[in-house]
Amino acid sequence: MLSGRLAKWALLLSEFEINFIPQKAIKGQGLANFLADHPISAEWEVSENLPDEEVFYIEVLPPWRMYIDGAARKNGAGVGVLFMSPNDNLMSYSFILSHCCTNNEAEYNAIILGLRMAIEMGLNQLEIFGDSAMVIKQLIGDFEVRKDELMPYQKEAQRLQQKIPNVTLGHVPRANNSQADALAGIATSLAQFDARPERIPICERWVVSTLEKFSGEEEINLVSVYAIEEEINLVSVYATEEEDWRQQFLDYLEHKKLP
Repeated sequence: MLSGRLAKWALLLSEFEINFIPQKAIKGQGLANFLADHPISAEWEVSENLPDEEVFYIEVLPPWRMYIDGAARKNGAGVGVLFMSPNDNLMSYSFILSHCCTNNEAEYNAIILGLRMAIEMGLNQLEIFGDSAMVIKQLIGDFEVRKDELMPYQKEAQRLQQKIPNVTLGHVPRANNSQADALAGIATSLAQFDARPERIPICERWVVSTLEKFSGEEEINLVSVYAIEEEINLVSVYATEEEDWRQQFLDYLEHKKLP
């Protein structure tokens, strides 16, 4: 006996000689019988592959990381910027500041230069790390900027941050920021020379094994001179033509080529 809404539907359908048959509930015994009639082999493995179908997926990579540091001395100032890609590849840069400034101003210059490079690279996610707790907390908003000479730097850095969708800032101890600190130190040391683009290749050569082959004092001196001129050039500095620093980023993004 149908009642309620089902009875109303049955009455409406009777005009067209259509009988409404309500769906019966599937009983548990029916499922048990079906599984008993279709057993699964114990060696059957579950496969997650979709045959004859293309699967689209999105690989979520960690954000780029940027380590910055600034150094100011009596004879000049410089900053170091170190980028670390999601695959932990490094890109390092040193910049000589053309004007004397304080350490805090150098730190702000490092952040501003790094943000400008990140914007031109088109990065959407960036984690920034610096060893100056005061500068980092001023940019986050935890500390108030009280020195007038730092306010323009803070405003410019915050303006650049807004151009990157996801930016986070964090403080790291100086011991964990040694690479950026070294880059800033190199730039500061070179600031006393002419402000020209400098390329500093790092070369490793073993000389002791060569010297051990000789026993005479005169021969050792000759080999020493030869080694110094040809091999022991641990750090050589020479001027190069000015090049676009962005090209290294383009080579990495397009061809995974590192400098």
